[in-house]
Amino acid sequence: MKFTFLGTGCPVASPMRAGPAHLVTGTRARVLIDCGAGVSQRLVAAGERGADLDALIVTHYHSDHVVDFYQLLVSSWHQGRARPFVVHAPASAIAHMRRILEAYADERALRIAHERRPSSLGLEVEFHEIVEGRAIRIGDLEAEAFAVDHRRVAPAFGLILSGRKTR
Repeated sequence: MKFTFLGTGCPVASPMRAGPAHLVTGTRARVLIDCGAGVSQRLVAAGERGADLDALIVTHYHSDHVVDFYQLLVSSWHQGRARPFVVHAPASAIAHMRRILEAYADERALRIAHERRPSSLGLEVEFHEIVEGRAIRIGDLEAEAFAVDHRRVAPAFGLILSGRKTR
């Protein structure tokens, strides 16, 4: 298992720190944790593509952890993604991301109609609610969510990540 820090910033903009995002790579899975500002560019800078992600895990509903969700979806589709995006997140973050998708529904329809890509599946999203203690299995990776105290944001989760014989 490989863990790549793509961004460790916070809502305060800094030229030294991109928004929160981390890539976990196993032998059969690529999982993005959070999608802070600039995540699509940070993936490319790290030699990765959003199109190749197997899932996104959002740890909690704070703007700096979900701000580039839609851009990640669109840029991944432009990179050739032809399968739905799988997102694991708390219910509050899922509700917010659904509102984002609703707000951009017309824009997506225009892209699909005018860009004539082989598939629009890459613009679809499959949501799964994170539940404390329930394992999230993605390829050869597993994430176990545990509740953390994040001041007025609940639920918020930390993750215990494991791969084959690695924890």
